[in-house]
Amino acid sequence: MTAYGPDYLGGVVYVGGSIVALHYHPECMHPTVVWLVPKVMSERADEMSEAAEGFVDSCVKAPLPYPTKLLWMGGFIAQPRTARWFSIRRVQDHTVWERTARPIPVLIIQGTEDVHCVHENMIGIAKRVYDDVEVRMVEGIGHSPHFESPEETNHSILKWAAKKRLL
Repeated sequence: MTAYGPDYLGGVVYVGGSIVALHYHPECMHPTVVWLVPKVMSERADEMSEAAEGFVDSCVKAPLPYPTKLLWMGGFIAQPRTARWFSIRRVQDHTVWERTARPIPVLIIQGTEDVHCVHENMIGIAKRVYDDVEVRMVEGIGHSPHFESPEETNHSILKWAAKKRLL
């Protein structure tokens, strides 16, 4: 947004409890996963294993098949600790986005059982930041609508993009 301006983006799609900016993370973080943050940031291997399993389990409502769970945990653990640290702690000036992004159309696809994000808070923030916010709540799924309900998620994105003439 800072480099190219608001006309560069046709729209924004938030899938699965995304937050508008890191500035809002404390307001949006679900109490169920608060315990994960210190473990995700830990340098201790045993805490990292616990964080990987807890994070992966919390990404979906229904338990993952074991081979999929191992793949996701491996991806989590393989990420360098520095990358996780900067993902959570990086400095991000939300005011630039909020000053310029208001006219950009937004689609939020959110699982009703997401334990990463208090979706009511996140949706309320999005509606304060943007003028045109459309929300699709997907019943019975968690933080990963793209994985748990890919057909419905893809259909929602395509329908929204066509309606907004972004295709």
